[in-house]
Amino acid sequence: MLSQLMNCPYCQHDDLAVLEKRDIEGGVRRRRLCNNCQHRFTTYERPEVPQLVVVKKDGSREQYDENKVKLGMDMACKNRPLHPAQISQAAVEVTQALRAGEQDAVSSNQIGDLVLEKLRQLDPIAYLRFVSVHHSFPDLESFKKEIQRLEKITNKEVIWPKLKPQNQKHQI
Repeated sequence: MLSQLMNCPYCQHDDLAVLEKRDIEGGVRRRRLCNNCQHRFTTYERPEVPQLVVVKKDGSREQYDENKVKLGMDMACKNRPLHPAQISQAAVEVTQALRAGEQDAVSSNQIGDLVLEKLRQLDPIAYLRFVSVHHSFPDLESFKKEIQRLEKITNKEVIWPKLKPQNQKHQI
């Protein structure tokens, strides 16, 4: 069926044969033979993924870029004890969640909220760094309230370990 829709790039004839088919990352590679001129050529088939559009706070639109999400997460996670693969995987999961929504356009706030959820799961300091930019807290009190909210929804003993007082006796 597909060969009827495709023509030989050399002679434009539509009588083609598939000599070899291989699955490749993200699609299929086929070696073809034109039965008219005997030329061989390669075609690649990849599924077309609909492009997401980001609607920014000012109303402007731009194409979604997973690399920008990862860059923002990288900045929030800088000097934190996280492996780069964890951050990359979180960015991929954000993209998957956006695509699962089957929307053509998503707001930058939706993206930010998904990133926040992933960072909250990965590292509380990275979360606070990102939320401070994403929510643009007007004052220190608002930021303190966010920390308190984070403490309530997260296991405090894991995220905010209490320092045990150590015996302060020093011998000279």
